Amino acid sequence: MKEIIKVFLLSFIFTFSSCSVFADQQIPYLIEGEMVMEASTDYELAGFDFTFVNKSEKAIKSFTFIFFIYDQDGNIPAVGRNNLVINLNASLEAGEVLRTCIPLDDYLYEIPEDVYQIDYLYVSKIIYQDGSEWTDPLGVKAFY
Repeated sequence: MKEIIKVFLLSFIFTFSSCSVFADQQIPYLIEGEMVMEASTDYELAGFDFTFVNKSEKAIKSFTFIFFIYDQDGNIPAVGRNNLVINLNASLEAGEVLRTCIPLDDYLYEIPEDVYQIDYLYVSKIIYQDGSEWTDPLGVKAFY
């Protein structure tokens, strides 16, 4: 019985202490995006049209974002794994907004009939101009 109480108390402490840690840290970005497949000079099969906002007070040198893609049936439509990791060199001042389209032709093996679904989009790493870094390798602070 003492072991059960110990485990419960440790779980309780860990859960609430980790929540307060994450609550104190601000997410230094906003990101949103969608798959696009209409005709474009940027890609042949599909692209990822996204907007990124630098919410930090530092200038960004580059960042890495991750998202998962699925077809309408929940199948993986990419070569290999369905999580795409995109490294982007983009100089962004504090508060600056980046809107761009990333071609996904290298990741896809067929032209889909329906637009692919995107899930779990998050930034895993930001490198600032001053050399400092912000990381969230597991997407704990991802937007849903």
